Parts: sequence; C-alpha cells; structure tokens
Amino acid sequence: ALVESQRTFISRAAHELRSPLATLLGELQLALRRPRSDDEYRRSLEAMRADVEALVRLAEDLLLLARLQASSARPAERTPIDAVVAEGLRMARGRAEERNIQVRVVGLELAAGAQIQAVRGELARVLRNLIDNAIAHSPVDGVVEVAIAVAGREVELIVTDAGPGVAPEDRPHIFAPFYRGLKDAPEGPVGAGLGLSIARTIARAAGGELSLDESYQGGARFIVHLPLA
Repeated sequence: ALVESQRTFISRAAHELRSPLATLLGELQLALRRPRSDDEYRRSLEAMRADVEALVRLAEDLLLLARLQASSARPAERTPIDAVVAEGLRMARGRAEERNIQVRVVGLELAAGAQIQAVRGELARVLRNLIDNAIAHSPVDGVVEVAIAVAGREVELIVTDAGPGVAPEDRPHIFAPFYRGLKDAPEGPVGAGLGLSIARTIARAAGGELSLDESYQGGARFIVHLPLA
C-alpha cells in the first residue's frame, strides 16, 4: 500500500509539473518562430514568467510536503497564538486585496497570552493556506472570518467563507495531495491541490488536527485544533 501510494504521488506530481512546462515550451517555440518587436517579446516574457512562478510555487509545495512527511522531529518553540494569526493574515493579504475580500478576525482576545508548541512559520502557513482557499471560493467583495476559540487545553483556529461549500462527494478526499473538487471552480489561479494536505500535515506534526466542519451550511468551515503549550 505504501509503495502504491508513493507511485501515485510521483505520477500526480509529474503530471502537475508537465502541464506548465509544456505551456512554457510552447510559448518559447512561438516566440522564437519569427523576429518580433520589443513589445511582443515583452508580452511573451510576461506570459512565461507566470508559468515559471507557477512551477516555483509547485516545487516549493512539493519540497515542503516531502520534508514534513519525512520527519516529525523538527525543532518547535513556544509560539503565541496572536503572533501566528498576525503572520498568517500578513501572508494572505495580497490575495484578499486582489479580490476585495475582507478578512475579519473574531475572538483573538480570548487567546491573549496563550501559546502553542510548534514551528511558528509552519502554523502561519496553515492559516494562510486556509485563508487563501476561503478567498478563492468567496464571492467578490465577500467576507472571510478567522475565529479563535479556547476550550480547556486546546485552541481552535476556525476559517469560514460564504462560498458554495464542499460538495458531499468531495469531502472524503479534500485532504489528499493533488485532489481538486469534482465541481471545483475557484476564482483566480487554480493550485495543484496541495494546500489542504500541507496544512493538515503541519497541524498533525504540532500534535493537533485539521478538519472540515461538515455540519456547517453557509459555505465552508475548516477548524484547526491545537494543544496549548
């Protein structure tokens, strides 16, 4: 089962890499087919840059996922919840501004002074991935809510959007690497389907969990459960 899982992963990774590489090769061949003006070359280079940026993002995600799955013994630190939230919001700001989405934070004062034992940058990446996903599935000028709740020795980071939600047939698969919803049509660039897989792997490495709230009806709601330090 492990070997088959690895084969599937490699096959899907190769497929994801092949598409932008084929597009990039086609653009290069077209640009070199005949002499062009400076403006035409500039437009070609801009198109190629977008493909290269997509390849860089994919390579970084693949390397991060491989590193996370290879070792659970990474140096952790006592990290304040509010610092994680602030960094995650900063990382997601650009996507929110592109689509004029308001990211509203609720309950941060409840976690004042609370800390978690984890790698700060990685937890911020979890929040950024969830916010980016919520932004992509939200209507323009919509609102994405990030709520913080503390219950006993656990803190919850809850990201909610007002989009179409996750279809029932997609729910068992959304945390698998490279999975895209059968009817998934988010606004903006479509990723490789690694965001949720990376986010769950990071949450579990910190002793927590990432789950979809299947009872929520107003859109999609993801909950990160983390033990307090």
